[in-house]
Amino acid sequence: MQQQDHVWQLIAGYLTGEASAEALQELQQIVNSDPDLKNTIALLADFWQTKTEENSAEMHDVWAKHLQRIQQA
Repeated sequence: MQQQDHVWQLIAGYLTGEASAEALQELQQIVNSDPDLKNTIALLADFWQTKTEENSAEMHDVWAKHLQRIQQA
């Protein structure tokens, strides 16, 4: 189970952009030996990117409303 947790930590680092070069290389080696994991990571990356874009747009809207309230006060 610890190995599986380690793999998920590597994936999380990859998705957030916080993984070191060594971690990315390790993840690549693991993915090369497990094609199903490669597909899973691709799906997660697509989802992660979509959610990041949605959150960014939502945050922009919230900030704009906040600035409007400040200007009206």
